[in-house]
Amino acid sequence: MTGDDLLVVFLDANVLAKPVTRTLMLRCAASGYTVRWSRTAEEEADRHVTGRQLSVSGLRALVEIKLSPTGVAPERFTETSPDDRQILADAEAARATFLVTEDVNDFAQVDLRSAGVSAVNPDLFLAARADRDVYRRALEVMVSGMTEPSRSPAELHAAIARQHPRLFQRHRTLFDVEPQTTGHRQPSRGGSTVVRCAGRLQVDGRRSVHRRVARHSSRVLGVVMRGLPAYLSRYRAPRLSAGNIVQVRATEGTGQIDNQCFSHDYRRQFKEAWTPNSDTCGVATRSQLSWSGPSPYWTSGVTGTTGKTRSRADRTPTTSSTST
Repeated sequence: MTGDDLLVVFLDANVLAKPVTRTLMLRCAASGYTVRWSRTAEEEADRHVTGRQLSVSGLRALVEIKLSPTGVAPERFTETSPDDRQILADAEAARATFLVTEDVNDFAQVDLRSAGVSAVNPDLFLAARADRDVYRRALEVMVSGMTEPSRSPAELHAAIARQHPRLFQRHRTLFDVEPQTTGHRQPSRGGSTVVRCAGRLQVDGRRSVHRRVARHSSRVLGVVMRGLPAYLSRYRAPRLSAGNIVQVRATEGTGQIDNQCFSHDYRRQFKEAWTPNSDTCGVATRSQLSWSGPSPYWTSGVTGTTGKTRSRADRTPTTSSTST
């Protein structure tokens, strides 16, 4: 994969300001993406660096990453939080497919669609994109520099579960350890679509299929971040006549079918996403009693006329929770 083929991922300041998260994003880039950030993001992140932590500007000098261009006319993103408009403009200028941020809900769907960018929480992104071997090597490199206290890769993997529970769960079998928990609330699930399939598909000899898939709704609630594995053998993404993807189906290397279904409201905004235990996506397949796939889920959302999420219902096979 050449540099031009790599998925471009832009890091927000709140991701850069967290040493473990930013290191994971950088170290796991070998999974098939390239990391960018702007001067605006770097300066904001550096204001939050404390104690003996390495500054983001210092890190950039060490890894020899060039700052991405500063975006123009951020004021046009009127529905996005004013403090985040420049970040969105910078992500657009970097030609990023994904904006990795802990403040997904601050970026309005209409503005994300205009910029051609999708926002995603770092835990969701890493869980979908970080390959097993790449993640293990990242842990080994990270613990090699830890002395106060020193840790093994397994211990660091367990500790990472506190802030990145989905990443831990994705690679749970890597080590025989239990996750460390502190009652930390799992990150908000807003953002993009089909992160794992983005940048990895080549269908009928055509490249860059990921841009048509990953940007089909720009800011679906994030439940479809799981996406498709790198080694998929069959891919299908039928659409509505309006252009929205209604199904993503793949056969994983183990032979297991990963079927994800999506529905939209009359404004073509996200309404529901679920993983049925059948090949179809009918209304009858939306049930907590009939899920399937490697990571079953069913999430419903209500969005306002400006694209902002008003409420969200997340379901597991045994529980259901609603947030507003």
